[in-house]
Amino acid sequence: WSLGIVTWTIGRLNVFSVMFVAIVLGIGIDFGIHLLVRYGEELGKGSSLTQAIRKAIRATGDAVTTGAITTVMAFGALVASDYVAFRELGLVAGLGIGLSFVAFLSVMPALLLVKDQWNESHSALARFRTRPPVLRDFLGPLGRHIETHPRRWTVAVVGLTVGSLILGL
Repeated sequence: WSLGIVTWTIGRLNVFSVMFVAIVLGIGIDFGIHLLVRYGEELGKGSSLTQAIRKAIRATGDAVTTGAITTVMAFGALVASDYVAFRELGLVAGLGIGLSFVAFLSVMPALLLVKDQWNESHSALARFRTRPPVLRDFLGPLGRHIETHPRRWTVAVVGLTVGSLILGL
C-alpha cells in the first residue's frame, strides 16, 4: 500500500525517502507483534479464537493507536521542512506508518483467525496454531535459564547497564 501511495502522491523516491521502506517495516511491524503476543496469551488462557482476537485488540488497541498517531505526527512534522527531501520523507513515512496501522486493525486480525481456524480443521497442521509465547521457545537453553533464575538475570542486566553508563561518562 505504501509504495502505491508514494507513486501516486510523489511519483518517485529520493535519497531520504527511500529509507521509508526500512522505517515503515521496522516501526509498522511493532503493531502486529503486540497483537500477536496478546492473542497468543489469550489463547493460552483458554479463550476461543474469536474471543482471543477481540480481547487482544481491546488490550492492545489504545496503546498501539497512541503509538501510531504520535509516530505519524512526528514524521508529519518533517512536512514543514524547507528541504524537499525531508518533506518527502515525512510525507512518505507518515503515510506508510498510517497504512501499517490500518493493516494492523483490519487485515492482521482476519488473517490470524483464518489461519488458526484452518489449522484447527487440519490436525496435521495444529503445530502452526498461534500459541502463547514462551521465552525458552525463542532462546533455547538460555531462555530456560532466564525463566528459572529471573532475579539473577535482572541483577546482571541492571549491573551491565549501570557499568556501561559509568564507562560512557
